[in-house]
Amino acid sequence: MFLTLVCTAVGYAIFYWLLGSTIPTLANTFAYIVPVIAVFLGLVILGESINSQTIIATVVISAGVAMMIINPARKKLTCN
Repeated sequence: MFLTLVCTAVGYAIFYWLLGSTIPTLANTFAYIVPVIAVFLGLVILGESINSQTIIATVVISAGVAMMIINPARKKLTCN
């Protein structure tokens, strides 16, 4: 329980810091990359097994985050 509370508190602190220091699109990439990090840590620390579906999913998520970082959303132009 302690680990859950600490990780949640740290995660929210980092997220709100990102919201204040960058655009919301980039700040939201944090929410997408956290599960990928969790899978990696589970593999390294706990010795959990990973199947091909998990690898494909982490590649797709990582590619999506990379695209969001490389080409962040632009402000919409409004026609007046």
